[in-house]
Amino acid sequence: MYSTLLRVFGLLQTEPLPTNYAACFPVPHTAYSFYSFYVGRICMQSHSLVSLFVLSAVIATAIIMVLYYPVALVWTTYEDLYGEWTQLYLFAVTMALATRLAFTRIPHRVFFALLAMACLYVVGEEISWGQRLLDFESPDIFKVHNLQREANIHNLLVGPYSTVLKDVIEYSLATALVLYGVIYPLALRWGWKPAVWMDTRLRLPAPPLYLAPFFAAAAPLEIGLFHFNEAEFAEILVGFALFNMTAHYWFADRNGLQVHTPPHWPGKDSRRFALIIVAVSGLVCGLAYATTSALLESPQKRARIEGRVLNGYEKFARRYERRGRWDIAVELYLLVHKKEPERTLILRKIAKNYKKLGENKLFWKYNQKALSIGLRKYRENPNKSSTNLTLARSYRQRGDTEKANQYAQRAHEIALERAQQQPYNEKRAYWLGKTAAEIDDDELALEQYRKAFELKPSSTKYRKAYYKARRRVRP
Repeated sequence: MYSTLLRVFGLLQTEPLPTNYAACFPVPHTAYSFYSFYVGRICMQSHSLVSLFVLSAVIATAIIMVLYYPVALVWTTYEDLYGEWTQLYLFAVTMALATRLAFTRIPHRVFFALLAMACLYVVGEEISWGQRLLDFESPDIFKVHNLQREANIHNLLVGPYSTVLKDVIEYSLATALVLYGVIYPLALRWGWKPAVWMDTRLRLPAPPLYLAPFFAAAAPLEIGLFHFNEAEFAEILVGFALFNMTAHYWFADRNGLQVHTPPHWPGKDSRRFALIIVAVSGLVCGLAYATTSALLESPQKRARIEGRVLNGYEKFARRYERRGRWDIAVELYLLVHKKEPERTLILRKIAKNYKKLGENKLFWKYNQKALSIGLRKYRENPNKSSTNLTLARSYRQRGDTEKANQYAQRAHEIALERAQQQPYNEKRAYWLGKTAAEIDDDELALEQYRKAFELKPSSTKYRKAYYKARRRVRP
C-alpha cells in the first residue's frame, strides 16, 4: 500500500511509460528528484511563481482578516461587495477565454465550450441574473421557494444556513476539486491508464500541476468548517485557478507551446504569460473595487448593502463568541448597537461578552441599558409579549430568576391568548414558539415554529427558527 502511494506521487522508479507520455511527464525516481522536479521545473517558472504568490496572498489575507480584522472580513465576503465581484470577474474572464478556445482546433475544445457555458451560469447566478443591479422584483416561485427570495437557481437548493442537502453539495464539490485539480494531473503525469484514457479519449484537459495547490486549498475552504465565509475565498481560488488554466491552454495554443512540457516553457514565454496573469489579476481587482464603489453610490443599493453588512457583524460576532474571542465579538456587537441602539438583544450580548472579559462594570452598564429600555417599553404597553420576553431575559442575565420567570410566564400567557384568537396567523405562532422556548417547553416551541414556517414558507426567519428548534428537540 505504501509503495503504491509513493508510485502515485512519482517517488519510486516505475516501469517505462508510453513514449509520448514519458516525454511530457517524466517520473522522478527519488524523493529528492521529485522535489527538484516540482520546485525546479514547475514552481520556479515565472508564471508559476506569480500564480503561487496569488495563492499565498489570498490565504494570508483570509487568515489575517479572520484573526485581526473582522470588519474587513465582512466587507470582503458578503454579497455585492469586493470578494463577490472578484469572483464574478474571474469567472467572466474564464468564460471569455474558454469561448475563444472552443472555436480553435485544440483537442479539448468541447470541454472549453462546456466550461464557457458553466461560467455563464455562475456569472448569472452571482448577480441573480441582473436582479442585484436592476432591482427587479423576484417572480412568485422564487419568493416562495428560494431560500433568499432572489431570482436565482442555486438558492432553491442551498441558502444561508445548514441543511443536509447543502452539506452533501459542499462535500461533493470539495471532493471534485481534489479529484480534478490534484489527483487527475498527478495521475496523468504518472501515466495511469485511466487518466491517459480520459485525456486522449474523453478530451478532459488536466490543470497544470502548479495550480494543484489552488484546488487543494479550495477544497477544505469550500466545506466551511469554521463558518467564517471561507467558501467565498474558495470561490476566489477556484475562479483564479480556472482562469489561469484556461489562459495557460490559450497561451500554449497561441504560441505553439506544449501544455504539459513538464511544464518548462522558455524563459521569455514564461515571463510574458506571467505579465498576462498580473495584468488580468489587477484588472479584476480594479473592476471589483469600482463595481462595489458604484453600488455604494446608489442610496437604495447602499442601504441594502449596509443592512447585509450589519447582519454580517451580528452573525460573525456570534461565531467569535463560540470560539472564545469575546474581544472581537464585543467590537462587532458595538458596531450593531451604534446603528440600532434600542435593540436589547444586542445590549445583552455586549454585556455577556464584557463579563467574559472580566469587565464587570461594563457588564452592568450594558445590562442596565437593556433593562431600562425594556422597562420603558413596559410602562408604555405592558401587554406585549415581546416586551415581557426582553425583560425576562434581561433579569435572567442579572441573576434575578424570580423576576425573569415572572415576565417569561406573562409573555407566554399573552402569546398563547393571541395565538388562540388568530390560529392561522404566522406571527402569532412564531411568538408563541419564542415564549414557549423561554419557559423550556421545547416541544411546543418546535410545534409553533413549524406552524409559522408552514403558514409562510418564504420567511427566512421562520425557517431558521424551525430548523434550530428541530435540532434542539431531535438532535
